[in-house]
Amino acid sequence: MKWSMVGALMLIAFLTGCDRSSHVVSAGKQPAVISNQISRLDESKPQVFKGGPEKFQDSGDLDLVNFSDENHGWIAGRNSLYKTIDAGKTWSPVALNFPAGAEPTQILFRSASTGWVILKKDGDSSDRAQWLMFTSDGGETWNLQYQATQVSAMRVAFYDDQNGWLSGIRYLPGKGVTFTHLVLRTSDGGQHWQDVTEDLARLTSDKKDTFGNPVNDGVIAIVATGPQAASVITASMKIVVTINGGESWSEAADLRDGSDRQSGVRSFGTGAAGPWLAGSTDGQEGIRSNLIVQESGNSWARRTLPDFFLSDVLQVSKDEFIACGYITQAAKNYSVQQEGAILYSRNSGKQWSVIYRNRDVTTINSVASVNQRDVWAVGSNGTLIYLSRLSDTK
Repeated sequence: MKWSMVGALMLIAFLTGCDRSSHVVSAGKQPAVISNQISRLDESKPQVFKGGPEKFQDSGDLDLVNFSDENHGWIAGRNSLYKTIDAGKTWSPVALNFPAGAEPTQILFRSASTGWVILKKDGDSSDRAQWLMFTSDGGETWNLQYQATQVSAMRVAFYDDQNGWLSGIRYLPGKGVTFTHLVLRTSDGGQHWQDVTEDLARLTSDKKDTFGNPVNDGVIAIVATGPQAASVITASMKIVVTINGGESWSEAADLRDGSDRQSGVRSFGTGAAGPWLAGSTDGQEGIRSNLIVQESGNSWARRTLPDFFLSDVLQVSKDEFIACGYITQAAKNYSVQQEGAILYSRNSGKQWSVIYRNRDVTTINSVASVNQRDVWAVGSNGTLIYLSRLSDTK
């Protein structure tokens, strides 16, 4: 999942300067203690998954992968979309007309037939646009469900075939870059969308414009947790929830800290242990990734892994996570070598092991799975990867 433009707008805090520390932030009305830990990458761990890359028929970069079940999957590049109906043995192009300059930013299929694709076009204030495309026949035909200009980083999430959400950032007119939240809700499968942003923006945006309107915060990701319930993560690192279709929102956690303003949120989810989010940065201060997990009601852990840039994260089970991106290390000629990699953790990011690494692939962009056994990933130079869990490690 690519968040490059949004990442530049993040004011997100991750502590990375010590092996372990703690501080208090607000989490609703109760204080929450966040412990900050350095994760360890251990390549001596026994292999958990086996498999390897296949050179896809499209040699361009592959950015997205999504599977609705073990047989039906979709992958996308800059201006192309493909699907499989036989667990990746064969792939066929999907006829989706891309608007000029647009590229896919999310694929979400709830079944072999029902799915959505978000397309975006970056540019200056006059060119920026997003489209939400819907299919009910596995990609044979597509319908436009939503189109907007001056929006970015939109994410779609559905609890069932009827109840879903669109979220992102809405840019405001005026001088400079000014933006606010955008959250839309549907109860008819995306035929109609209702704006439910007002209370969320009022609750979470600390900065105001000259008219007193909340600005410079936005929704980075959203998870549908019920027919009328959802959890979001904002650019200011607040987790906010609703249980009444967005009529009202309440703050579940505030995870801000001022020591690292370069990291951007890459993935967000909710699992058996509670909410989790992952972020990464590649800047002058170095490369690092963070996994933040809720350990108990008011206790959170932020685990930082140096020298790994995280592109996407998948929660396989309560404590198991798979992350993809790239590893950097110093080469013999004092340059920095970048290698696409997929990592696995069985303890919520305390330690990671490498389950795939390739110096001929600069980055792995997206990872997907519908069970605890099969993992699919895509990356640069038309790289398509399938990994299967060894039977004695399940």
